[in-house]
Amino acid sequence: MGWTWAKTAYEAIGWVERSRDITHISFDHDLGENNGDGHQVVSLVEERVFSGLMKAPEMTIHSDNPVGANRIRLAIEAIYGRLQESG
Repeated sequence: MGWTWAKTAYEAIGWVERSRDITHISFDHDLGENNGDGHQVVSLVEERVFSGLMKAPEMTIHSDNPVGANRIRLAIEAIYGRLQESG
């Protein structure tokens, strides 16, 4: 189907909540003032993966914020790590 660009964390959260078939998410941390951040989105992905509501998509980061990108990276690694442990 291609890529869908979510301009806010809340828009991305809506997509994650409505779809079981997301195959890839590329995270940005800083989405603008009052727009949430990428860490909120990856946290929801983690919750939905481990409650059986979606399969873990391929996840990458394209954020220029090194601290925010690292927070997202750690969350992604935790998701993949838990999957390997339970797999």
